[in-house]
Amino acid sequence: MKLQLIFMCVAIFVLVKAESELQAEEIKEFEEETARDCVHLYDDCIRSVCCEDYRCKCGYFGWFHYECYCLQQGERL
Repeated sequence: MKLQLIFMCVAIFVLVKAESELQAEEIKEFEEETARDCVHLYDDCIRSVCCEDYRCKCGYFGWFHYECYCLQQGERL
């Protein structure tokens, strides 16, 4: 009975460890993909994500010309 209990504890530990490694790998892949797909300073950010430390700022230029750019914090269009 004790042997079965020890075996079950080891099996649970192995499964939990494998699951946490899988989640860590998925997070790493997501971060790499996000970094690869991000846009930089003065790049259009309407349909994409700005890189780290940049924010998407949008505004009108003239009457109908609406643009969005990735700008660093504190920077203005």
